[in-house]
Amino acid sequence: MKELLYFSVKVYFHVLLSIFFREIEIVGRDNIPPYGPVIFTGNHANQFVDALILMCTCQHPLSHMIAEKSWKRPVVGHLAWAMGCVPVKRAQDSAKPGLGKILIERKDSNVEKEPLESNKEFPFAKVSGLGTKFVMELKQGDKIRFQKNIVFKIAQVDSDELLFLEETEDTIKFEFPKEPVTYEFLKRVDQTEVYGAVLERLKTSGTIGMFPEGGSHDRTDLLPLKVGVSLITYSAMVRDGVSIPIVPVGLSYYRGHRFRGRAVVEYGSPIHIDSSTVEAYKSGGPEKRRVVNDFLQE
Repeated sequence: MKELLYFSVKVYFHVLLSIFFREIEIVGRDNIPPYGPVIFTGNHANQFVDALILMCTCQHPLSHMIAEKSWKRPVVGHLAWAMGCVPVKRAQDSAKPGLGKILIERKDSNVEKEPLESNKEFPFAKVSGLGTKFVMELKQGDKIRFQKNIVFKIAQVDSDELLFLEETEDTIKFEFPKEPVTYEFLKRVDQTEVYGAVLERLKTSGTIGMFPEGGSHDRTDLLPLKVGVSLITYSAMVRDGVSIPIVPVGLSYYRGHRFRGRAVVEYGSPIHIDSSTVEAYKSGGPEKRRVVNDFLQE
């Protein structure tokens, strides 16, 4: 019955999309593996239309990863269940304003009090608090957000008024405000259960749809990709010995917010992890972070 329900919902949305768009052009459909587990990753320009277009243009039954916040909504949540979606708890959905204000400055690796786990590739950012309660609110692994979509991971909390942020290739380009600013904190979310559900679907030749930017936006360039897709792919190799092909999907809209616009869906060539990097992933620490980021870059 669920397979019939999936097919019925797919036909319904296919008709709706055909009415709204005057044309949906599909490029590179031959790049989609004909069988076996696949992960589809796309850019995210529209919160719900992207997933529907991907579902309607892909010949495989597709299970999307959907924010738990959307999963709990009436109608949307019921449709997500019918389509076999996997709910994901996101840190940003439970963001809370932090006490006081923060002043952030970059420091090299020779500062007197640096984080215990030194990041040799990039320097850490030092955060000084004004009226803050870092020890009560935050811990290593949590995140700080300010200026919408600017998120940094906490490397170490030293006191109520001192902590360090973890810099990466993406965050190193950001220029911190010169004056103290307000901030929000995002508690670390354990995705073990979610990843387990995804791995079980992939193990049984299921297909997963993901938008690794983590949220929809109207920019012309990609936001920094979240590591989830890379962690899932490596976990499938380590746990089940399965090399999951990742098919990148480009979604482009021309007059997309207007009736009878045009959409182009481009399926790229499948990408596989390099099996020689698995041991580095299993070793954890900086080596794991390196191969994960290298795979995201690819």
